[in-house]
Amino acid sequence: MRFFKSIYPSTINIIADRRPRLSLLPSQCPICHCKMTRQPHPRTTLNNVAQQWGSIVTYEDSSTGPLNNPTWTAIVYLNGIEHGRANGATRSAARDRAAQAALRALGM
Repeated sequence: MRFFKSIYPSTINIIADRRPRLSLLPSQCPICHCKMTRQPHPRTTLNNVAQQWGSIVTYEDSSTGPLNNPTWTAIVYLNGIEHGRANGATRSAARDRAAQAALRALGM
């Protein structure tokens, strides 16, 4: 806790320290609902692998359905060749799942 003096001399205000604690973290990722572990997200892993290989990662996104509840489709390409395709409720979730599919296709 931190204390600071108020502009009113008779009061002292306390600010609670709101740093995240490990035990308070959610058990699922809010984006793709995968179980949170110490491993990086699939897009991070795919980007790191592509960088090591000298490849370029690109995504193609599209949505279908009503504007208030779209279904997103993401396709991931490595050097212009499709390596993964997936759907999700958000563009980010679809990209994460497409990256997971690409990593599986690459044997990782």
